[in-house]
This record gives sequence, C-alpha cells and structure tokens, in this order.
Amino acid sequence: YKIVIETKNFLSKKECNFFIEFHDLNYEKDPGSRKWNDLKIINIHWRIKEFKKILCKLISEARKHADVYLDYAELVAWHEQGSGMEEHKDYSHQYLSSILYLNDNYEGGETIIGNKIIKPETGKIIFFNGTKIPHGVNKLIKGKRNTIPSWYCKYNND
Repeated sequence: YKIVIETKNFLSKKECNFFIEFHDLNYEKDPGSRKWNDLKIINIHWRIKEFKKILCKLISEARKHADVYLDYAELVAWHEQGSGMEEHKDYSHQYLSSILYLNDNYEGGETIIGNKIIKPETGKIIFFNGTKIPHGVNKLIKGKRNTIPSWYCKYNND
C-alpha cells in the first residue's frame, strides 16, 4: 500500500465550484454548519442531491483501495490567513482518510503526510492511512482553501 494515493481530476472544475459556492451561500444556514478553530465546516449529508452524488463517488473510490465504509465527510473552508493544522493522527477506528481539493488558487495550505508534501490541485483527491501516518496542513498564507476531507472505517478488523 502506497503512503499516499493521488487521483487527479476526480471532480471537474464545475463540480468543485458547486461545492465552494454551496459553502459560501449556506454556511451558518445549513444545520450541519459549525466552526472549529479557524475552519468553517458543513457536514456532508444525504439530504442534498449533489451531496448524495459526491458521497457515492467518494465511497466507490475508497473501496478501490480498501474494504471500507464512509464514517463521515465534511465541506471545509479555510478562510483565515495563518490557518493550518498541526501534525496529528486520525481516530483509531478510521482506517482510511481522504482529502478532495476543491481549489488551488491560494498560497500555503499544502497537506503534509509523513515527510511528503502534497500540492493541492483543483479536483484531485488523495487517500492515506490517517490513523498510522502523522499528517497536517501548512499555514494558509493567502487566499481561501476549500476541501472535502472524508474518513472511512474497515468492515472487519483483520
């Protein structure tokens, strides 16, 4: 298993723009909205047609890499300069983690997984074992960073 699996053009620019615009228009109105540190988060739920479509696509892609089910997914906006995420590991029950980049027109905000720096590209998704490999996000220098991080659990623990 590679440390990081990257798939470019997982979503089109048009699809990515839908999620960015949805966040901009609905953050605070959506019942799944919350703020955590500098991050503005909307939980991705099954009530909205485009959310259903992305959840199915995420699950299908994740299952190419492991026998997993989706734990949860979020629509996250990093709009504060200096926002970043310290190196950490994910919850022990989550076997696989992914980050889907919705844009790349910002400075900083690269994902660091182990000793690998991942350059954001609009529409690219990455998968990695977030419970075993320490990872974080470099501080945002300029612009707004929009992502869909997701976490997956194994069906069995062997």
